Amino acid sequence: LKFFVPLLPSESVTLLIESDGGGCGGGGDLAGVPGVPPAEHQAGHQEEHEVEAARSPTALAGQLQQYYAQHTLLAMRQMRSVLTATPAYRQAADKELEEYTEELAQIVGAKFGDAQGERFEQLWKQGIAHFSAYAEAVAGNDAAAKQQARSDLLADAAAYGDWLAGASKGRAQASQAAAAMRTHVEQLMEQADAYAAHDYDRAYRVERQGYEHMFAAGTDLARSSLAPKAAATLDTPTEKLRAAFAMLLGEHMQLIIDAQRATFAGASEFKAAAAQVNANTDALTKGMGAIVGPKKAEEFQSAWAEHVEGLLDYSTAVASNCGRSTAREPRRRVGRRRSRPRSGTEGRPLSGSPTCSRAASSPPHRRAGRRLRTTRRALPGRPS
Repeated sequence: LKFFVPLLPSESVTLLIESDGGGCGGGGDLAGVPGVPPAEHQAGHQEEHEVEAARSPTALAGQLQQYYAQHTLLAMRQMRSVLTATPAYRQAADKELEEYTEELAQIVGAKFGDAQGERFEQLWKQGIAHFSAYAEAVAGNDAAAKQQARSDLLADAAAYGDWLAGASKGRAQASQAAAAMRTHVEQLMEQADAYAAHDYDRAYRVERQGYEHMFAAGTDLARSSLAPKAAATLDTPTEKLRAAFAMLLGEHMQLIIDAQRATFAGASEFKAAAAQVNANTDALTKGMGAIVGPKKAEEFQSAWAEHVEGLLDYSTAVASNCGRSTAREPRRRVGRRRSRPRSGTEGRPLSGSPTCSRAASSPPHRRAGRRLRTTRRALPGRPS
């Protein structure tokens, strides 16, 4: 975000930061950056599981976009924890899903009324249970249970459509809301099937598509809770800019997390996760090019590739048992171009540890990291 701030109009930066905190995680030290509001105004995942009420239509949209998109990834990770039989990971995912559902229901209840918030929470928890059942059926190769879970999930989508049509007093159509949720459940089932079949390319591609789909569904939910005049503010150019970059930056964070985790999972899964990081970087670069021109966009892409590679270098070093000081070295150089080769003792591994040059050259991490650094796609206004 510090890279974005000097390039974007101040009002766009403020909207971007104010509305990009709905998900769990947060974005680092932004103190003193021009255009960034104080920390007390940046919404986040509250420890007490209480969500601050949105004070504007755009803030509401920002909350629901992030919560819906984040829910998608949490549900996918929970399903994958079932497929890989990792109970500790599943327990963590279950806990996060429970907390996010409670917080999301608070937001819904604040806009549609407590009774509708409670009904929404029931539907959401029911859907999560059916996603778990689907993953368990896939893991157990139980065709009958899989079909039952699929039928239950499609019924959940229809029930969501009916709920939203009623809660919004007709501002949302049941058929459209059900269709959006049907796409959501079909994407989660598809990625589970692909992951179980070790088709990681498809699993991670659908993961990214699912995140973006539910981000848009969050916008639709916010719109359905607003009077027409207030809803129209979600269609202004500035709001569309905020939403686009909020989606891509939130997506970037989650894809990086998955790519770092995949460092420990093997070459094929890491390669698939890294491909989606590349796709996200391409989209961010194109967005920057449309705002600041191709030259600045190229500068952004170079700095962003360093940032990405530094994070993956770190997880590679951890996976290869490199010394802590060496593993941290890429983080110190993230976002800074090296003007000369490193020399002396910089980056030297601790005694008795595998050298990081050996770790970095071991597949798939360095190969994918280099590709992340050197990939250059055509930029707006620049020939390929």
